[in-house]
Amino acid sequence: MPSDKFTRIMDDINQIPLNSELINLFGKEDVFGMDVLTKDEIDKLINMYDNMIDLGKRYSGMGYYIVLSWVPKNKKFMFRMDGGGCGQEEEANYMQYRHMDPTDPKEKITFYDTFNDILNKLENDQKRL
Repeated sequence: MPSDKFTRIMDDINQIPLNSELINLFGKEDVFGMDVLTKDEIDKLINMYDNMIDLGKRYSGMGYYIVLSWVPKNKKFMFRMDGGGCGQEEEANYMQYRHMDPTDPKEKITFYDTFNDILNKLENDQKRL
């Protein structure tokens, strides 16, 4: 049974323009190079970070990933780095984002309003590879 937090997040996501495209992609691999997590995976990871929820990831090389996250506070998407070449780098990345508030202006995070914006960014990034 999904957690209450997961249900609230899914309610928020259902209000995003083009939400049906996102909902249909849960669990899909290689969406412009990104693997979208399943709903069960999202629910298991939902408390990993205080202010963001991971939705997908793209391998970036040498143990690093680019992660697509949802920020409930402003109801927007963002990308961040995760992983690392060794355990210390992975831990450092985790600690950097565990309690971080991405809406704090000092963090200088680029936010995306719709899932269509995310798909456009992923498609453009993939063309550059």
